[in-house]
Amino acid sequence: MPRKPGEKYIAERKRRTQHEYNATRPRRHEFYSSPEWRRLREWYRIHHPLCEECERNGRVVLAQVIDHIVEIADGGNPVDPSNLQSLCHACHNRKHGVGMTG
Repeated sequence: MPRKPGEKYIAERKRRTQHEYNATRPRRHEFYSSPEWRRLREWYRIHHPLCEECERNGRVVLAQVIDHIVEIADGGNPVDPSNLQSLCHACHNRKHGVGMTG
């Protein structure tokens, strides 16, 4: 299938950016690669398939991220299901201020 102009460059830039992030991310992020986290995340995703923030606002949106309500760096329990919530990418980014200016 033919590619759009610039598509190869965009894919390469995205891959490079992700690689750079992985090389410099803090050690605390290693938890997210652990089998314990993967099992808990999958269990939570099965039991909470919709974005909980969207649900609170009357919308039905499939969750894409399992998020710690109280961040691990702030003392949140990393494996306590009551400290987790399912979020869509938009709600997760809004919570963490990703892509916001001002």
